[in-house]
Amino acid sequence: SGAEGLKILLRKHISDFETKKRVLDDFHLTHREEEVLQYLAQGLSNKEIATALKLQVVTIKMHLRSICRKMNVKNRTQAALKAAALF
Repeated sequence: SGAEGLKILLRKHISDFETKKRVLDDFHLTHREEEVLQYLAQGLSNKEIATALKLQVVTIKMHLRSICRKMNVKNRTQAALKAAALF
């Protein structure tokens, strides 16, 4: 039935979300780093992220260095590509 199909779809969506959350948790990002990463995955520039979070650009760059180290990537583009799969 339609209701049964919806239940299956919701279970899969929740399972996918839990898996993605576990993967994200494995990086041990701070809450702020997760926020920066989310904006990065949406394609925002450092300046746009800084404006959205009411921070200085230099602070965003600091967070990005930490994110790249924790995610084992070389630059913001690689971090964004990895993050896009998680958000």
